[in-house]
Amino acid sequence: MTWQPLIVGVDASDEAAAAAQGAVDLARMMDTTVHLVHAARPAWTPTHSTPAAPDEAALAAELTRLARQQVERHLKSSVPTDLLERLEVRTGRAAEVLQTVARERDAGLLVLGGKRHHLVARWLGGSTAKRVLREVDLSVLVAAGPVAWTRILAAADSSAAALPTIRMAGRLAELTGAKLRVVHAIEPFPYTMEGTPAVDLGLLASQEEEAFRHTVWSKMADGTAELVLRPGGAVAVIEEEVAEWQADLVVVGAHGRRGMERLLLGSVSEGVVHALPTSVLVVRGEG
Repeated sequence: MTWQPLIVGVDASDEAAAAAQGAVDLARMMDTTVHLVHAARPAWTPTHSTPAAPDEAALAAELTRLARQQVERHLKSSVPTDLLERLEVRTGRAAEVLQTVARERDAGLLVLGGKRHHLVARWLGGSTAKRVLREVDLSVLVAAGPVAWTRILAAADSSAAALPTIRMAGRLAELTGAKLRVVHAIEPFPYTMEGTPAVDLGLLASQEEEAFRHTVWSKMADGTAELVLRPGGAVAVIEEEVAEWQADLVVVGAHGRRGMERLLLGSVSEGVVHALPTSVLVVRGEG
């Protein structure tokens, strides 16, 4: 079984150092390579040249050098020296830089450090992980700690994202020797009316369960994973299952929602990343 290279987005933070260390361990288990990438902020220059205006190229080079120095100083005790020497520092927005490097390296997974932001920070712009999840066309692991997974929880619905999600979770469980559990949230019927319901909600729930077992679980049930079906909203169900089962890693699928659809329906993957204290892997495509 072949694994593609890992890309790790790093900065001068404890979370990035932990993510880089975990990615090194994971790459060793996968027998693949890992590459550290830092996206440096572009230099600000005046819109009109003046005698006192700095040389743009020289300024950009100096800012890049300082950014590299700062990141290297913070990561030197967490990753091997030879890996740190190959750290790539590029100027630009994090999502764009990481996407470009991932394509150049034919990477299969992007690793980021998990960070917790207070409400105001989220409202004003959110985290790097949130922006990357929305913009990068690659599976993303938001690592909240070292790769010492003993219980992996895969959250699957009845969409096309379900099978790739469970398969990736199964590969990681086999790789790490972790137990695997699959949870499927049977979400409440979204439209309610006052008085007597126009439809049998119990029947809808049973039909949803039957459809999931037929279209998804029947293709995966090989005795290595446990299936749990719980009523409720997806994010709430995943939170409850993580708390009760003490999962180390949660694997969810990305549906690729954009624009108004994301605004109206929300994003389970983003909600899980922000809600859970565990590491979260968001799987795209075949993972």
